[in-house]
Amino acid sequence: MSSKVFVVVASLICLHFVSMPDARADQAHEFSIQGGWWNFEAEYLADFGLFVDAGVPWFAMVMDGDQTGSDWSMAVEGKVGYQFSVSDSWRLRAGFRTAFSFWHGCPCSSGAEETHTKSFAFLEVGVRYEHSSGIFVGVDLPLYAFDDFHELLSGNSSGVEHFPPGVSFLFSQLYCGYGWKF
Repeated sequence: MSSKVFVVVASLICLHFVSMPDARADQAHEFSIQGGWWNFEAEYLADFGLFVDAGVPWFAMVMDGDQTGSDWSMAVEGKVGYQFSVSDSWRLRAGFRTAFSFWHGCPCSSGAEETHTKSFAFLEVGVRYEHSSGIFVGVDLPLYAFDDFHELLSGNSSGVEHFPPGVSFLFSQLYCGYGWKF
C-alpha cells in the first residue's frame, strides 16, 4: 500500500511542475509559526513548494512530565513535505512527520534510573487556507501512523506498532499561524 501512496505523491509533484508554471511564478519563500492541537512549530517553505519544520509537541511534554520520578523530559518534532497551490488562498499539503519524547528518571519501582524514548511517525495529507494578511488555518490528516518509530532506526521492527487509516485519524492536527513571505 505504501508504494501506491508514493506513486500518487510523486505523480502529483510531477504534474505540479509540468502543468502549473504560472501558478508558481508569484510564490515566494516563507517563514511561519503555527500552533495547533498537538504542537507548536516553525516552518520554512521554499518558493517551489518544499517545506520543512521543527517544533515542540506540547502534548508529549505534558504527558512526559507526568511520569512518576522523572528528573527531566524533552520532546521534539520535525516534518518535511510538499505544498501544492490550488488557488490564491488554498493549498494541498503532503508530508512525513516524526515526533520524539525523552524522559530520564525512575518511573518504576526497581529504583534504576534510565532514559526512556517514545516516538511516532506520520504520513500526512492536509489542506490549508491562507489569507493575504499572512494568517492561515489548516488541518493535517495522518494516513498512516507508527508508534515507537525509533525502534526502526535501531533495526528492531518488532516493537513498532502500525495504525492504519481510520485509527491514524485520531492524530489529526488542526492548527493556525502566521507566515512572512520574503
